[in-house]
Amino acid sequence: MARIIETTIDIDAPRTAVWRTLTDFDRFPEWSAFILGIEGDVVTGKIVAVRLNDGGGEMKMTPRIVAHEDPHKLIWRGKMAASWLFSGEHRFVLSNLEGGKTRLSHSEVFSGILVPLLWKILDKRTRPAFLAFNEALRRRCETQQETGHGSGAVAT
Repeated sequence: MARIIETTIDIDAPRTAVWRTLTDFDRFPEWSAFILGIEGDVVTGKIVAVRLNDGGGEMKMTPRIVAHEDPHKLIWRGKMAASWLFSGEHRFVLSNLEGGKTRLSHSEVFSGILVPLLWKILDKRTRPAFLAFNEALRRRCETQQETGHGSGAVAT
């Protein structure tokens, strides 16, 4: 049985600027308390190393990139031991809105036989972590737009 956590946020910045910030993994520690870093070639089919903290402590995982469509979506899929046991497909999808704004749809589809047993803890930790990440990304992008640092640079 699959379960999904879905979140969205509207960001007052163009999609290309949001994408640039979302894929500037070296700078994540400057603004993200959830995803702490991503290492490796973010190319469809490749495995990357992701460090994150969902409120239950730091974790490391090695998901496979299943979609990387610049500047629209980034999706990876990870598993615990075997996909039938537990897997998660993490999705970032950016959509253009009127007025040069962007909507981030940030979700994860969990599947496997352990999901019903783990769902309460997954929902309790993951949803707030996604919402906090979304808000931090929004602040980062909008601050960069206001200061004219849409390239990912930090205003001083």
